[in-house]
Amino acid sequence: MRKPEIRFGTFERPIGTPVYADQYWFAVASSVRLDGEAPIWTDLGEYMDVIAARVERAAPAVVSADWVREHAPLGLGISRRFKSRLNPLDLPLVAMGVEGDATEVAYPFLVREHNDRVMCGFSMAGPAPSIRDGIVVEMGARLLWAAEGGFLGPRTNR
Repeated sequence: MRKPEIRFGTFERPIGTPVYADQYWFAVASSVRLDGEAPIWTDLGEYMDVIAARVERAAPAVVSADWVREHAPLGLGISRRFKSRLNPLDLPLVAMGVEGDATEVAYPFLVREHNDRVMCGFSMAGPAPSIRDGIVVEMGARLLWAAEGGFLGPRTNR
């Protein structure tokens, strides 16, 4: 990728190895800041039915911070040097992809735990709900894929 158009926030650079999920590359990023004052928080657990259908794997009964901590190293490419960001869960991430007429874009966002729920924070200014939902679903798909054994795990809808 060339230098992407950063939308609705800033970050210095991706750090670690980005991982891919259908539409976006995900990476831990340095110095993530979201536009506006307070983020819009979205509960990852509310998307698990959609995520399970997307990955064709069974979803956990509860999407807890512990579940994310267990599967983020493989699912999101979190290296050992970032493990301290997992407890408590506080991940500065960026979703990078291509939109429309091949415009390379990057959306910084946050993943944090709140009362053992896993929340994804985006700028109040955007992205549009359909893009925000797509990012949450694809990130969750990476986590569920890792939880169910990666490429070797059983699929539920063959």
